[in-house]
Order: sequence, then C-alpha cells, then structure tokens
Amino acid sequence: MKLTQEQADFILKEFGVDLEPGKEIRLDSKLRWDIHDRAFDIEVEELPLNEKDPWSTRCRLAVEVCNVMYEG
Repeated sequence: MKLTQEQADFILKEFGVDLEPGKEIRLDSKLRWDIHDRAFDIEVEELPLNEKDPWSTRCRLAVEVCNVMYEG
C-alpha cells in the first residue's frame, strides 16, 4: 500500500506511527488493523449528522486511511 503525504502525516499525528509516504509499505497485520480500527472510530466521531454537511479534513483522512488499511 502507498500513502500520500497527507495520510502519512495524519497517521503520525493521530496514532504516533511514522510511515513513509509515496513508497510501497507493508505493515504487520496487528498494526494495520489497529490503525484501521482507530481510523474507523474517528470516522464515526467526525461524520456529520446531516449527510449534506461537508466532511472535516480529519473525517476525510480517517475514511481514506481506513480504506487503505482495509485494502492493504
């Protein structure tokens, strides 16, 4: 899986895990699912109640990271 700089910065800030953006990375299964689950928790916290309201940057990044970790 590859992360963008913004996604890597988000993971470092939110979870304290320093991952290199733009390069293929492999994580052990436990760490990958830990990041996925924690990103999902942020997604649930941050999703607006009204589906027409815009997503925060934190919500968007949590969704992206959750998806990348799921696919990885």
